[in-house]
Amino acid sequence: MKAKKTKSGKYKVVVSAGKDATGKYRQKAFTAPTKKEAEFLAAQYQMQRKEDRKSPTIDFVIKSYIGSRSAVCSPKTILEYERMHRLYFESLCSKQVGDLASEDIQRLINDLAFNHSPKTVRNIISLLIAALKQHNPERRYQYTLPADAAIERHIPDDDDLKKLMELSRPNKELHLAIILSAFGSLRRSEICGLSYEDIYRDFNAIYVHSAVVLDQNNNWIHKKYTKNRQSTRQVIYSKEVIDLIGQGTGRIFKCTPDYITSSFCNLRDRLGLKCRFHDLRHYTISTMHAIGIPDQYIQQRSGHKTDKTMKEVYRNPLKSQSNVFVAKINNYFSENFKDELKPENENNILTKNENQIIS
Repeated sequence: MKAKKTKSGKYKVVVSAGKDATGKYRQKAFTAPTKKEAEFLAAQYQMQRKEDRKSPTIDFVIKSYIGSRSAVCSPKTILEYERMHRLYFESLCSKQVGDLASEDIQRLINDLAFNHSPKTVRNIISLLIAALKQHNPERRYQYTLPADAAIERHIPDDDDLKKLMELSRPNKELHLAIILSAFGSLRRSEICGLSYEDIYRDFNAIYVHSAVVLDQNNNWIHKKYTKNRQSTRQVIYSKEVIDLIGQGTGRIFKCTPDYITSSFCNLRDRLGLKCRFHDLRHYTISTMHAIGIPDQYIQQRSGHKTDKTMKEVYRNPLKSQSNVFVAKINNYFSENFKDELKPENENNILTKNENQIIS
């Protein structure tokens, strides 16, 4: 392995880089100002390749990563990791980490992008990269993810919510779930996790600190903590809402989150609406923003870990409020520029000389 001088005056070494995905041999070139430096870079690369040949498989590092997170991630997250590992990494699982190139990751991204949403592709690749980083934090890969697609959201307005509340009255659990989500931004998992002991009636408050989620065996379990630390919170409602909950012991809701979703969808379809149950969170956060509640208080009430999601996803314009703010904007300009907006008269007609100067 000797470096050769190029026409530019630098030194270049070409070494084998193994086979690509098609079985063809690849080469890698190292160029440096001096012969020794070029040969050193090539030798360093070859030593690293020898170490890489001893590296574990992609299958092993993904399983190791999932196992290391089993006690700190929610059961639902672990279940989703295992599902992605089972469904999407078949082409890479037998490959050793040392043989994995950026091109392999990009090829997987391209294949996934044909029939999966940008968000799904990002989640799958995030799992792979996290597992690789845990195995070797120094290794870096270059790849491009698909751009996020524009999402059309169907957020209910005040009239839609009134219809949903009225039609859901015969189903007490669904009726109360709609109110708790639309008025206080509770998630369906948090709603199902509520107990009568979590109601602080003296303060009209609900202590949100647990959730009902799926475990790794697809069974619903009562988890004694929420989605994140910020989601453990007190939500203060009006006295009317607290009174609707009534008195009792143990769990308030005997149903599962999926029951809430399916019942809500049936109700929504009867009304000809397109919103999801989760869009009730969009509604209440957008409403709070529309009536001037500062972001930090909205974030505190909704239980978001950061304000990024709140601002990018939930802070949507409401149809019922749009006309109010359009009128407010137009009234501002009409009031502050009323003299300038008057029809032409003796006071605002430009003189002949002024016209000549301007033109």
